Amino acid sequence: MTKAELLRLAEEVAELADSKENKELQAWWDAREPGRFLYQIDPTIGMWSDILDFSLLEHYSDPITYAGNLFRIALYRFKEFGDVPLTKTINITFDAPFESCLFGMEWILSEHIEPWLGRKPAIANKEDLDKLGMPDFYKSGLMPLAHRYYQELREVLPEDFEVVFPGWRRSQFGVAWHIRGHNELLVDILDDQEFFHRLMDYLTDVAMDYCQKRADFLGREVEPTWLGNDEVNCPTVSPGMYEDLILPYEIKLAEFLGGLTNWHSCGDTTPLVHLIDRIPGLQTGYCGPWNDMRKTVEVLGKNNRPVYIGLNIVDDVLEADGAAQDRKIREIQETCADFVYWVRMGPMGTLNGPEADLPKIKEWVARAQRANPDYPVRRQQLGG
Repeated sequence: MTKAELLRLAEEVAELADSKENKELQAWWDAREPGRFLYQIDPTIGMWSDILDFSLLEHYSDPITYAGNLFRIALYRFKEFGDVPLTKTINITFDAPFESCLFGMEWILSEHIEPWLGRKPAIANKEDLDKLGMPDFYKSGLMPLAHRYYQELREVLPEDFEVVFPGWRRSQFGVAWHIRGHNELLVDILDDQEFFHRLMDYLTDVAMDYCQKRADFLGREVEPTWLGNDEVNCPTVSPGMYEDLILPYEIKLAEFLGGLTNWHSCGDTTPLVHLIDRIPGLQTGYCGPWNDMRKTVEVLGKNNRPVYIGLNIVDDVLEADGAAQDRKIREIQETCADFVYWVRMGPMGTLNGPEADLPKIKEWVARAQRANPDYPVRRQQLGG
């Protein structure tokens, strides 16, 4: 993609972002009205590369191509799904491996599958922990790539576009899982909790150091972050394990940052929600597809705190007939009628290919909009 092509996309994004329709959609989101049905269609970057036919190898090597792909995604979502407002923003993110690569983990790329990590752990032996030290904000892992993307995109894009430097988005336990290896980490919990706590202390210090250096680099105060926590779910982690071994470190990080924008796990966290609720400054909750929806929103949706309602991508959308899609939409509306909630279809990977998956997604959008006649934008309609 050329710079001229990128700027043409930016111009289209800016025009639609300033449109009356987009402003109405933004107001719909900003109101945070209990019982109002809001939704996000959120494929993984791998699925988007299938839908829009671009290479992730180019996406993660050229900042101009990267930004152009994100603009194409945003425009497609707005035109086809009408789910979230368009903004003049480019978020730089290198997906789930970003934090773990700071410790020397291998970053694996492919044409159409989202990035992941190599198999060799950074802490193969316990002695390796003392050798790691504090990652360098400019030189460690993917930081040189992050700075190159940030600098070049700020130079190329119009001044009224925001380029967001990568934040810290993985929980300490999640990073420990990656750099130690999940089998070894669970054995550490059973056999050597002193080492486990040293590791969690270290990762908490690294997370706070990264957030502080990021803030200093950007000339602002530290700010709340989204915390990805898929490794925390039941029965992998019991409520007692979470309360004693993991939660204290998340609370410490949240206190340092002034809160968390979201605590996310795709797994079943129903037995943990009363503990997650203790995290200070938690701005939004998350109810994964395996959670008890009623119990989750009653705890995490208190005081008009929004709760993401995660769909089961296969059962509720891609392999669901129309009646099943309608039933799930009604279940959410009835269960969450007194709460602020946002329905999330994602993170979603390709199941049957775009030619089969996209019609099912668009059918769900049409059914969701039919069930919510006041929704401010209309995109898909049911046939017949």
